Amino acid sequence: MRSFSRRQLFGCEADIDQGWIDSLRQDAERERGRYAVYSFLAGFWREDYGAAIAQLTLPTLVLFGAGASGIDRLSKTDSATQRLQDYLPHLPQGQGAIMAGRNVLPYESTDEFVVRLGEWLSSPAIP
Repeated sequence: MRSFSRRQLFGCEADIDQGWIDSLRQDAERERGRYAVYSFLAGFWREDYGAAIAQLTLPTLVLFGAGASGIDRLSKTDSATQRLQDYLPHLPQGQGAIMAGRNVLPYESTDEFVVRLGEWLSSPAIP
């Protein structure tokens, strides 16, 4: 879990604190808590959910970390800007932004994440 977090999730190794590792371990012990990181480890990300994403009718916020990285076998190195440009045309009510961090923005850039989410939630896009 620490190795995967270092290689694929966090931009700064110092952000991988014991609290993060403990939460992963605790979630692994609870059947209903195994979704986020474990879905990546199980290969969930290999599925193509493009058509399903395009059918979302709810307002959607897409946030990418400036240092975002993929975990596909091709090791694509698309910039965060390119990824955002790839997603937004497929989200009928999507908005997006790039912020500090890599792949686990609520942990890496908590304050900025909260501000951006708060701004979005209070915007006219959210009924």
